Amino acid sequence: MRKRGMKTFSDFVQASCSFKDVDAAKKFVFKMIANGPPPRNAAFNFVITGYSKAGEMGQAVEMLSLLESRDLKPDVYSYSAIASAYSDVGKMEEARKILEEAKKNHLKLCPVNVSHSNPRILQAGTI
Repeated sequence: MRKRGMKTFSDFVQASCSFKDVDAAKKFVFKMIANGPPPRNAAFNFVITGYSKAGEMGQAVEMLSLLESRDLKPDVYSYSAIASAYSDVGKMEEARKILEEAKKNHLKLCPVNVSHSNPRILQAGTI
């Protein structure tokens, strides 16, 4: 039953982001933190990706930090969404920093894992 509830909550977060209402999704994640069930990586990743696609990088990085503060480990997808958005706007130094952080946390990280969504990420030059 609990997994089913988690899926429903994550579906709501994903749908909100799909309709470009990322702020509503973020608020819902905060409600999940306060009232349960605790959000998992997928819910955070939907919001991180939504903010990244909208070019709101400060919000995306804030959600990444919140994910980490909840004792969850960002996955390659978390980092890729942010690095990809930075590379899209030519902020290669910021993309490089995110990729370096990803590389520290994911020792087996390789270019294929990261670059599938945006080949320009490789221009950041850390992998």
